Amino acid sequence: MTDTPIEYETRMPPQDPVLVEAARARPGAWVYEIDRVYPPDQPVPPEAIRGGWEVDPQGRLTGRFRRYRRT
Repeated sequence: MTDTPIEYETRMPPQDPVLVEAARARPGAWVYEIDRVYPPDQPVPPEAIRGGWEVDPQGRLTGRFRRYRRT
């Protein structure tokens, strides 16, 4: 199975406190949305990554989302 990024989507940034805090800690980077079936204190397998949210230079989620599909 290969995870392949597809086109960017524009969405309302999530209000999930975990993602918001991760964005604050990583200005200018990306934070990843993980399937909640997996415990947060365990390693994350590739198939658990739903996609990534772009973070602006001030540490805020931009609304730009890169969804991953499994092939």
